Amino acid sequence: MLEIIVFIISLTIAAPLYIIVINSFKNQAESADLSISLPQQWNMIENYKKVFIDGDFLMAFWNTSVITVFAVVLTMIASCSAAYIIQRRQSKATKIIFYLLLAGMLLPGSIITTYQLMDALHLVRTYTGVIL
Repeated sequence: MLEIIVFIISLTIAAPLYIIVINSFKNQAESADLSISLPQQWNMIENYKKVFIDGDFLMAFWNTSVITVFAVVLTMIASCSAAYIIQRRQSKATKIIFYLLLAGMLLPGSIITTYQLMDALHLVRTYTGVIL
């Protein structure tokens, strides 16, 4: 029974991935249909050439990689340093900092400010608000 549940859950990942890969081989008109059928004419080389050369894919990949690496390294340094101090020192200030950090993980401040901004612009519960 567990295998059946896992198989169904894996289909939710595999099906969109299949559609993305198959549509990358189609021409523009066929891929606009978003069907799961195989392409009538395989345009694999032209499509990927357009993405890599015209779309400047490698530069986008480089930018994403640089941002991700620096963000992860800085986050690890800051969080490991804070965790070490919070764990080793037993004072009222470290308990307050611990609970503030815990509250920030449970309900990030960006969610609150984003919701307030959307509410001020009357975009809560609208399609535009969800899209933005």
